[in-house]
Amino acid sequence: MKRKWQGAAVALSATMVFAGMGGTALAASPGSSPASATAAKVEAKLPAQAQKIVTALEQLEPWVKAMTEREIDVLDADQGYVYLDMYDPKNTNVSASLTFDSKTGELISFESSVTAKTEKDSAVPSDKEILQKAMTSLVTLLGEAKLKGLGSPVLSVLVPDSEEAEQVEAGGTRNRVFYPFLVNGLQVNEGKYGIEVNTDEAGHLVALNVYRLDLTGIKVPDPKSALTPEAVKKQYFIPDRLDLGYMQEGKDGKPGLQYTLRVSPMIDATTGTQIDPTRGTTIDQGKRSKATIKNITLALPAKPLTAKSKAEAEKAVISLFGIDTKKEYIYPEEVAGDYDHTYTWFNEDQDYASVTFENETGNLIASQFFAWSEQKPAPLKKEEALTKAVGFLEQVAPESSASLQVEILEPYKEAPLADWMLELLDGEEPEPEPGLYYAFLFSEMHKGLPILDRYHWILVNSEDGKVAQYSTTLPMKKVDFPDEKPAVSEQQAAEIIAKQLPLKQSYLWTNFYGIPAPSLSLVYTVDNSKGWPYVDAAKGSIEWIEDEE
Repeated sequence: MKRKWQGAAVALSATMVFAGMGGTALAASPGSSPASATAAKVEAKLPAQAQKIVTALEQLEPWVKAMTEREIDVLDADQGYVYLDMYDPKNTNVSASLTFDSKTGELISFESSVTAKTEKDSAVPSDKEILQKAMTSLVTLLGEAKLKGLGSPVLSVLVPDSEEAEQVEAGGTRNRVFYPFLVNGLQVNEGKYGIEVNTDEAGHLVALNVYRLDLTGIKVPDPKSALTPEAVKKQYFIPDRLDLGYMQEGKDGKPGLQYTLRVSPMIDATTGTQIDPTRGTTIDQGKRSKATIKNITLALPAKPLTAKSKAEAEKAVISLFGIDTKKEYIYPEEVAGDYDHTYTWFNEDQDYASVTFENETGNLIASQFFAWSEQKPAPLKKEEALTKAVGFLEQVAPESSASLQVEILEPYKEAPLADWMLELLDGEEPEPEPGLYYAFLFSEMHKGLPILDRYHWILVNSEDGKVAQYSTTLPMKKVDFPDEKPAVSEQQAAEIIAKQLPLKQSYLWTNFYGIPAPSLSLVYTVDNSKGWPYVDAAKGSIEWIEDEE
């Protein structure tokens, strides 16, 4: 679920480079082995079980038979994989790929770049029919024995404009059914391991992926060793982990006053302490500190900086970041969307400045700036970074943001390494790098309280003083907030959370540079199956905002 008001985070991405794989082309059945494979001294042949699965797939989905051009790749057989690529010689847009275990021939994945829906498919299948087709596909291609230990299926829909559906090349809606693998009745890594089945709008199988879980030699703690959820909630959910504020788009899209969790924690089920989900070590994040929260007033110009053209966007990046788009940042790029327009300028070192403006108003809604820089002897102090953030905001904020509450967050630092991770480094923990970015959350206010879903999020680079990232939920329409007063105190709200908030238990399995942890960890997380929980401050009851599809 996407929650505008649940805080913001920055992710620094690295470029991934994938190497291509060679293969042997086949014009007939996938089991054949042409002379070209012999010449290359590679026996291009599928395992017997894999051949049976291909035949079963053709019977399950007859459209697969049209892909008569087939290529087998056995170059990764020593690593446990054999690949089969299939193409329709009459339609270059139709293709599929299958991955098999090189020893057993079991199916690991099936992906197609086509929607198999035809003119004969007039009826839209029901949820029950989709689940039945998913189960039929699993039994047919994997066998009933492989389905033991699976949890209840979860059905969702992928649409072409959603992040999850970017790989749906031919467009069209896809139905996603996920069956999690269970260990002692619990999921591992929030359902990362399991079997995923995709069908198209008509219910045809178009993808199947097995995310395998191998716990050979891995210690698995007994769920009975966990503390009770009640004990954990009483220990963790204290007033400082809640925010009181207004929500413009609250439950059923209506404004209201509420106490909301500052973060969605992962809690060690055996100790009750918050842990880092990537390293499994103890952390303490999400507490509110009055010392880091203050009210400010912006000196806004008569009109904020806006852009509805490339020329105006170019003036904006020069004003916001001080770059030279004529001599240095000379490689422009733009991406037009239905809602917004993004302009980016690069230099030869791949440094870049990017700005995104809303189409209707021309308001800046997001920006990014990155440049390789050497750390200065005296990086910016917190108040200096705040001055930089305010200066940036005063150029782009709308009139409604004249008075704001700002929360100053400490630069992010990585969680400590687990003991087993240190052993891999011969017991020498690397020197922690100083936090590079100061984060600031500016919230608009109503009657002295923040409006939790009307905010500006800014990251300031402490080395060069540039605003590395900016995002906002504005502009939003004006609404009348209810004249409400809290019926419960912070302490009472925390007690309501501790008594009524459901937690779910699962296993966490971390890894370090690709090496898995020697044991699983029992953890508790917030059960958001009903939506995102909060305490209605006027009623004093726990409520849920339903997930946004």
